[in-house]
This record gives sequence, structure tokens and C-alpha cells, in this order.
Amino acid sequence: MMRSRRGTNGELLTPEMFSKEITSMNHDGPVCFDRTVETMFYSSNAVVDGKDQFAKDKYQHTRLYMSKKVNGAWSKPELLPFNNNELDDFHPSVSIDGDKLFFASNRPGGFGSYDIYVSYKVGGSWSEPVNLGSEVNTSGREAFPFLHADNTLYFASDRPGGKGGFDLYFSVLNGDKWTKPVSLGDPFNTPSDDFGLIVDLNKINGYFNSNGQTGGAGMDDIYSFHVENGNIDDYLLQNSRVPDI
Repeated sequence: MMRSRRGTNGELLTPEMFSKEITSMNHDGPVCFDRTVETMFYSSNAVVDGKDQFAKDKYQHTRLYMSKKVNGAWSKPELLPFNNNELDDFHPSVSIDGDKLFFASNRPGGFGSYDIYVSYKVGGSWSEPVNLGSEVNTSGREAFPFLHADNTLYFASDRPGGKGGFDLYFSVLNGDKWTKPVSLGDPFNTPSDDFGLIVDLNKINGYFNSNGQTGGAGMDDIYSFHVENGNIDDYLLQNSRVPDI
């Protein structure tokens, strides 16, 4: 897990290790923070008492962890209660009020290989995850959820009808139902994988990952975007990409 600070001119500086307390030899991330930036959630490979934990299928699956900032340092990662060593839970995104945690999983009972789930904070713990249902999930792979403060859910999917690989989609919570997902289209989606989109509070700036955009430096690269006039909602509306409510 790395961090790149911005310099005085706004440029991104050389990446550095985010936190030595939670750095491991496994796959750490993605990561998200609550609104206070005092609690973080992230996914990492299963480890028990410092040793890699392998499931019955001989894979080291991913699980969700939580860490709190204490006296300027991040605490020992805490395993969330609904994790299961025999499956994968990953890609957390916490709601702005801190009481809902969205993530991707291949747990049984889903619609496809990966589905998006939500767990609700109950007291000091987290509920058994709930599948977001067929409005969002398909027989394909849905992953990398990001819930904006306005209840717009951005995520990646390789569902039929896309450009290829993972494409970026969004859905809006209307009452207690999610609207039919809409593709972000050009220039976000390519015939390769496009995923991991996050947007700032005003929806003017954001980041996402891709291995299909032009000018990349390697396989999966990080890209940023800035909306010159209005915000991303205005851009999608102008390009006839709006949910059917």
C-alpha cells in the first residue's frame, strides 16, 4: 500500500510506503477511510498469527481488515467478523456516515463469480453481508465498488454488452432499490480492464485504473480525470448516460 503526496505545485511526488504497521508481504489493498480518516478498511490475503493461511482449495484467499489510527500510528489490523477463510472478500468502500460497508465477494448464493455485497454496522460490529441483488449483480464479475456521498455506486463489471474486460458502471439508490447500471462509456471504458474508480465530494476530480488507456507505463496504471465544466454527473447527462429511475 503506497501513498503519493502532492507538492506545492499540485504535482504528485514520489510514492512512499503508506504505513509500516500494516505493510505485509501479501496483496494489501484497495483501501478506504471513514470521514474522520481515523479508521481504515482494506483487503489482504489471509494471515493467522503472522503466518499465511491457506484454504482447503490450497489458495490464500483475501479477507477484509480494519485498522484505527492511535497516537499517530495505525493499529494492528482487525479481521472483520463475517470473513470466511474458504472464500474471498475484497475491495471495501465505506459509506460517508460510516454505517455501511460495500465490498466484492465470491461467497455462495451470489449471481456470478464475484458480486457486490453490503454489511451494516450494528453497535460495534458488522452484520452478515447482504447481496445487492440482480439490479446490480450479474452472472459475470462485479467488483471494485465505490459509494459516493450522494448514494451513487460506481463499480466495475465484465457483464455482457460492455467494451471488454472490466468496464466502469454506476447505479443510484432510489428508495430501497438500485437503478439499472449505466456504463460510463468513453473515455473511461476500453476493450481492456477499467476499474477502481473513485470520485471526490464535488464529483469534479477522480481516479481510476486501466490497462487499456493510451500512454500507459505498464499493465494496470492509475489515471486521473478532471471535469472542466460542471461535474461528472453533468458530463454523463450531456452524453445521454443517465439511470432509468
